[in-house]
Amino acid sequence: MQLGTLNNVSNGESPAPHYTFYNNVAIPDLNKSANYTLNLNFYIGGGASYAAWIDYNHDNIFDSTERIAGITSSQGIAIGSNTPVTATITIPATALQGNTRMRIRIAEDDSYPATAYVLACDSMDSSATVFGGETEDYTVNILQGLGINEVNNNMHFSLYPNPVNNLLTVEGNFTGALTYVIYNTTGAKILKGVTSKAKDNIDVSMLNSGLYFIEVAEDEQLIGYEKFIKQ
Repeated sequence: MQLGTLNNVSNGESPAPHYTFYNNVAIPDLNKSANYTLNLNFYIGGGASYAAWIDYNHDNIFDSTERIAGITSSQGIAIGSNTPVTATITIPATALQGNTRMRIRIAEDDSYPATAYVLACDSMDSSATVFGGETEDYTVNILQGLGINEVNNNMHFSLYPNPVNNLLTVEGNFTGALTYVIYNTTGAKILKGVTSKAKDNIDVSMLNSGLYFIEVAEDEQLIGYEKFIKQ
């Protein structure tokens, strides 16, 4: 497999429980909001599907929203040796920085519905529901990225009301041009703007109800992130 500067060749399916944590390989740096190509090569002797995840919120759970790539059994991976699979991934701006666990799994698709992805944590033991498979964990290092510098600890801001219906107030001790970007939980940019006020209202009435993240920066200097709920 290859992602950024991470390049590892494994020896196929491991003994039960078919799991390896590759903590002795180089850790790649991945910038927030940047695109990367995940390259995989599989040996496929029969029907199989795969999926990959990055634990962006560091809660040690690979949520479905953290799945970065995958192929269901109905889509299918071609049978053969050194079968290439590629996927383009975007590191969301809401991802936590630092060392982060990434998981890649492949399994026989016999026990999965045709439209289902491989699950992150079910058994790969040949005596269990899924006969055969492989789970590989890696570490990636998520960085703030280009264009905005690291957090300025001398700056701060508050956000209210939270939850919010229509107008979200951003207030802080900044004096320059303030840039804000609102993301949904998948890391997609929903709304952005610029203001020169130390206290300003953002109209979020058009947002659907749910959880969002706001990134605030002053003159390309990141101040921080906050969560808010749109009612």
